[in-house]
Amino acid sequence: MDKKEFNLLKEPWIRVLTLDGHEKLCSLIEVFEEGVFLKELSGELPTQNFAIYRLLLAILHAAFGKREDGMYPSLDDGSHIELSAEDLLLRWKTIWNNKSFPEYLFEYLDENEDRFWLFHPERPFFQVSKMPVATSYDAAKLNGELSESANKIRLFPLRTGKEKQQMTYAEAARWLLHVNAFDDTSAKPRGTREGKLPSPGAGWLGRLGLIIAEGDNLFETLLLNWVLLTEDKDLWGVERPTWQADEARTEERVYVNVPDNQSELLTLQSRRLLLQREGTYVTGYLLLGGDILDPEQEVGVEQMTIWRKREKVKEGERLNTPRRHNPERQLWRDIDSLLLASEDSDKKSRIPGVVSWLSFLMRKNILKDAPLILKTASIQYGDKDFFAADVFEDKVIFARSLIREESEAKRDAVIELISWTDDLVKTLGSLARQINFAEGGDLKSANAAAAEARRQGYFVLDIPFRHWLSTFNTEKVLEERESWQKTATNIIRKQGEALVHKASYKAIKGRTVEDKSYSSAQAFNYFLAMIKRKGAV
Repeated sequence: MDKKEFNLLKEPWIRVLTLDGHEKLCSLIEVFEEGVFLKELSGELPTQNFAIYRLLLAILHAAFGKREDGMYPSLDDGSHIELSAEDLLLRWKTIWNNKSFPEYLFEYLDENEDRFWLFHPERPFFQVSKMPVATSYDAAKLNGELSESANKIRLFPLRTGKEKQQMTYAEAARWLLHVNAFDDTSAKPRGTREGKLPSPGAGWLGRLGLIIAEGDNLFETLLLNWVLLTEDKDLWGVERPTWQADEARTEERVYVNVPDNQSELLTLQSRRLLLQREGTYVTGYLLLGGDILDPEQEVGVEQMTIWRKREKVKEGERLNTPRRHNPERQLWRDIDSLLLASEDSDKKSRIPGVVSWLSFLMRKNILKDAPLILKTASIQYGDKDFFAADVFEDKVIFARSLIREESEAKRDAVIELISWTDDLVKTLGSLARQINFAEGGDLKSANAAAAEARRQGYFVLDIPFRHWLSTFNTEKVLEERESWQKTATNIIRKQGEALVHKASYKAIKGRTVEDKSYSSAQAFNYFLAMIKRKGAV
């Protein structure tokens, strides 16, 4: 990289979807300038979009956040001024109402232009210029849509031949962010430090249950997730994005302290990377394990994840830790992790920072009631995060009023109804188990039949529940609850009837095991009795 090439501020490289449904490439500056005319990011993978969203948010925090002297830049001329939490709220409200970013943002980017070259002799963006002992990979490994290793070749790749072994600078820029954020653990340590190097783990975003609030356009999405205050409604520390560091950190697999500011966390360098190119194409990259957040420190600064419930242990309490999404569970089934922090003495859960922030904005009457869209994306890894097995995404829509602090009773009603729905689906699983026993199945096959019936039950309930939740009237909780119970009961009953109709002659005839009789008719009668008993929460 003997010369500067491809400046990310000015070259088009971010894939976006316009409000009229067209895809196009934008530069960083164009994304901020045209945000209200763009619907959303439209990368090759939903996880790639999250990696780019975090870069965009890091730029906002870095541009408008706290400086070394503890002051903030003025939106007018960039002069340093002192701001309070209330001042920052007013700043957020002003930008939201103006529907555009102030000129100072573009002045900040212009001042830092030299740090946004994809290729640079000393400071290539999100890379380390000299890594002589790193592991070398080709372009097929860099491309998350292909993501193949040297000993596991895809049978039906999306790109073949020469196209698979090279990519444009714009593509490489997108996948550079993705690899840093979601890389697996397959790379071997190459350093010579004394002692055993720690496992790098998956990239930081690969460890999270990522979640983002989605607005009507890209500008709104960025503002909704631009969390200006801590959980305690205090100010973040001095902003330290990776591109502003005097030197890029080069040490392999090193523990670092959890940042006290957003831009440093949002640009965490989980991997040391260096793109390799031939002519006008990127053909591969070099990689080492990078920064690892100290596992003894709680990462409460992270705003874009769901959390595990915290359990007490003998020597104090466990830390709140991010919880990955389960690809087998629809997001609405875990809505309690989005809406409610339990006050139970034994277990406490933290809601995502972005949700807490939006609730705070509503309490301050800065953000009005409207449909709230929460979107997730995640990679499912295999064999201790050694390889990426699948990429999945989900979203849930409900009224913003449900996240108001004073809406606890309404939230409880929704959460109780989901628990009721879980119990209803269990009756379907019980029916499938009984029919399997009646057919002569053993415990293993019966449990497998029950699990499949529950999976099918959630599948047929998925779209109806999403529709019900998206139209849930928080002023008519009782009527809404009764409506869903009626809908869900009818759906699950039909599923039960289908199971009985498909039952074999052996199940109809039935059998007796240890003085207990099993038949499809008995199982269905018990199923009907159970769903009748579940007529109310």
